[in-house]
Amino acid sequence: MWDAVLLLLETYSAELGSVGIISGALFAFWGKIKSILGFTPKPQQVEVTNPPPAIAQPTEVIVNVDNAPPKEAMTTMTLDQYESRLATKITEAEANLKTAHDAEKTQLQQKIDELRKRAANPEQALAEAKATIAKLEHALTREGNNTDIADARMAEAREALEAGDFSVADDIFAEIEAREQLAVERTARAAFARGEIAAQDIRWADAAKHYARAAALHPTYAHLYTAHEFTLRNGDYAKAIALGTELLKLAKAEFGDTHKKYASALNLHAATLKTTGNYDLAEPLLKQAIEIGKQTLGENHPDYAIRLNNLAALYEATGKYDLAEPLYKQAIKIDKQTLGENHPNYAIRLNNLAGLYQAIGKYDLAEPLYKQAIKIDKQTLGENHPDYATRLNNLAALYETTGKYDHAEPLYNQAFSIFDASLGPDHPSTKTVKANYQDFLKNRP
Repeated sequence: MWDAVLLLLETYSAELGSVGIISGALFAFWGKIKSILGFTPKPQQVEVTNPPPAIAQPTEVIVNVDNAPPKEAMTTMTLDQYESRLATKITEAEANLKTAHDAEKTQLQQKIDELRKRAANPEQALAEAKATIAKLEHALTREGNNTDIADARMAEAREALEAGDFSVADDIFAEIEAREQLAVERTARAAFARGEIAAQDIRWADAAKHYARAAALHPTYAHLYTAHEFTLRNGDYAKAIALGTELLKLAKAEFGDTHKKYASALNLHAATLKTTGNYDLAEPLLKQAIEIGKQTLGENHPDYAIRLNNLAALYEATGKYDLAEPLYKQAIKIDKQTLGENHPNYAIRLNNLAGLYQAIGKYDLAEPLYKQAIKIDKQTLGENHPDYATRLNNLAALYETTGKYDHAEPLYNQAFSIFDASLGPDHPSTKTVKANYQDFLKNRP
């Protein structure tokens, strides 16, 4: 008998993204393996839908510099002039407060309170202003040497700063910030493209690293979604949950909580939660994703089938087999009608239903489904793909359970070789397969 272990099984069908096309479908593998019955990985299938156009994310402009600036700027502003400025600003803010909307009143009142605090001790406030002006002038000098901003404009900004006017400097820093953001976005797109290349080469650890860098630099929906998915595939579950939380927040803010992209984010995050055993948290998210899909995609769409599959997998993982079976069958029917019987997603549906039958002891129903899934993946994905290895692994487990050890051994060996080559020896799934294969060799009659 085998100890229960966890393999994460995920499918990924990529469509046109914000920076290019991921050719074909990439399918990861992992899932829940039943103790007693051997391996029966269950995929959490997800899809990357068309991401929105890139939206620039502002970066913080830091005006503190390594080389200490002068302690005091050569400001022409006297104490009387500074106090007069404060009084004018207080008057303007109080007038604005009277006509402000409720949402603006808190911020305006905070501004008035701070201005009054400065007016109560103008000498200290002026000294702090002079120190800030000195830092800003130093920052302007530094940045001016690295940009093509005209000398006359830089001189104008310094002159305005010395008179207590920060507006010209603010405009210049805003322009520098925008320019640098474009460079950051280019870097992020390059990292994302490297992730696509690694994914095509089935180097998923490298893909996860590149996608995560793209998401950190420029957290768009597409970058976060793909980083979340491949981080999950790579077995870094804590980071995947963090990315999923960030993705949900962004998707809800950009699209609303009834949009199909939000549903996709819910589905992926639920898959992550299920993988880590958080079934109670995952179930309502999956049900919400299914309901949104029903309204936005309809009940005969491949993505809708993915959601049904994932809920079925969760029910199976929690022993609710009577609820899981009809959902698996409905997903198979949808994919057969929309994708056809020679598609990798259809193979995954067959694999999942076979796993359920194996779990409840209906071995005669499971075997032909596993064999059909293997045939489809061999034709569509090739014999070096992890999904193909998953099918071999599952059929081997079935043969072991039914005492066909001579049939099981070569399949286990081949599956482990593919896992090791595609995911690397340190991936949790590779280690799991290796340990169980070694147990098989040690304990077989």
